[in-house]
Amino acid sequence: MKGCGKLSFRLDRSARAPGRNRVRHHHARIGRWSFNRDRAHHRTAGSFARGASEGLKALRVIDELYRSHLYHVARAYHWKEYVPEYTKQPIDEATIAAVVGRYRRGGNSLVAISGSAGRLFMADDSADPGELFRITDSTYARRTDRDPVRFQLKDANVASALLTVDENDGTLLVTAPRMKDDESIPFELVQEGKASEATAAYKALLVADPNDPTVSEQAINDLGYQLLNEGKTVQARDLFHVNLQLYPKSANTYDSYAEACLKNGELELALTKYTTAYAMDPENVHAKKMVEEIKAKLRTKS
Repeated sequence: MKGCGKLSFRLDRSARAPGRNRVRHHHARIGRWSFNRDRAHHRTAGSFARGASEGLKALRVIDELYRSHLYHVARAYHWKEYVPEYTKQPIDEATIAAVVGRYRRGGNSLVAISGSAGRLFMADDSADPGELFRITDSTYARRTDRDPVRFQLKDANVASALLTVDENDGTLLVTAPRMKDDESIPFELVQEGKASEATAAYKALLVADPNDPTVSEQAINDLGYQLLNEGKTVQARDLFHVNLQLYPKSANTYDSYAEACLKNGELELALTKYTTAYAMDPENVHAKKMVEEIKAKLRTKS
């Protein structure tokens, strides 16, 4: 990046009360909800929250939705009242060399930092990279992010972690340790078709911390269905199998694995797993139905 310029992509701190994003008198509508500062209105249900009442908790949720919506609108339309200008600071090659690398955010997500010629870029997982601007001596930000990042330096030559901090007060939100050059996160092993290695990696995370959200049964199941919906059937099947290995007493892990096997054309394996799911949970009428349908398909094929 040559020279310095101005950036306009974050909310004006002068437009906030301390610790909060204070909106003015703008009005916003999201779906069936319409918002202003003092009340939330649903077209069907009508007004339900005014001031400090028993609906205060719901109002706080709506307020957060409103502020988030306003943030994105302000950034998209360059509202000067809410979007300040920052001076872009130059980034030297030594800094780029120190921070370029991959940073782990749990077992299913990572951040890749790349850069050259005075510019840095940041990419989440497989997403396209966005330019990372230096806005203070130690702080960087992308136009698409609310919260900025900092690099934790082990020494002057290499960063040991990527820190996401709160845009308001700088409170640490997420620490992403730097990965070794030959290191993979467990989810990458799934993507690369290394099913047994992925299972071992997820098991290691579970042993290290049973409360790690990366290895929660629900989180893995949700990610598996995301893959399935994206048409990545083999990856989904392998991830569901990981979940089955981690939680062999859960009928749902067998059910999900069976579904992916069925979509992958593995009828016998799907039948076996659906049968197990139904045996473990006799109230699973879907599994029972699938057992009957797969048996009928197999009879037709024979």
